Amino acid sequence: MVDDDPGMRALLCRAAKHAGLEPFEAGSMNAALVRAHEVLPIGVVTDWDLGDGHGGQLFEMLKERLGEEMPGILLTARAEELDDEDKKPFLDVLEKPFELATLLDAFRVIRWRARPKAVSGRELQPVVADILGADPIAEGDG
Repeated sequence: MVDDDPGMRALLCRAAKHAGLEPFEAGSMNAALVRAHEVLPIGVVTDWDLGDGHGGQLFEMLKERLGEEMPGILLTARAEELDDEDKKPFLDVLEKPFELATLLDAFRVIRWRARPKAVSGRELQPVVADILGADPIAEGDG
């Protein structure tokens, strides 16, 4: 969770935990790069305006270091000012202010995309159930 606003980072971290993710936070592009080296994130959620750079630069650097398949979500109050090339690398672009439900859905997609390839459907059931809002199928019921 990368945002220069501590209140927004706190909200993002609470929402990420609710969506089943373990969030790590940073308040700038440089802090995020250092933090990413420590924790090896499975995805990135970043504001566009970071003070020492922008979310697009950060996301490109992280993908170079951690893999092109890493999903990213861009948060911005200026979505209409960004061109399609700025938005293209991100899985989703959420314009501030956004609905909490929209943010939770985006986090669930990151969780889904970042999961290791499943050997069987049984390994995916908790995530599918979370996305669909149903209880997981009990072992042996499937």
